[in-house]
Amino acid sequence: MRSAIERGDPAEQISYRMAADLESTLSRQLYGGDITGSVSLSTDVLALARSQFGALDDRNQRQIRATNFTESFGSSGDHLLSPKAVPVWEELSTPVRIDHASTLMGALEQSALLLADYTVDQHKRLQYDY
Repeated sequence: MRSAIERGDPAEQISYRMAADLESTLSRQLYGGDITGSVSLSTDVLALARSQFGALDDRNQRQIRATNFTESFGSSGDHLLSPKAVPVWEELSTPVRIDHASTLMGALEQSALLLADYTVDQHKRLQYDY
């Protein structure tokens, strides 16, 4: 994923892949490194998304890409905050757990703001599977 970010691959594709990888990992075995690595990547892919979407001239294309990004980014957050992930979070040291949980929540908030910035439709709603 890191190399995809460095190459500047489409942020929504990276975000989708992160969500799919986390879903697959959760179905097997999640480790602390999966959590810390995913949170670290999330801030970088969020910055990439803002840069890529800001460079688009077509408002509708910005909205489509921002919506796709935010939906998959939110799915990653859902996976990282799922009940199956709680025991793994608890294995992290308190400072690491607090730092990464705070970073994750901030990134999720920023992804919602990114969507709001690029939404043309005033009544856009996201659908998440719980």
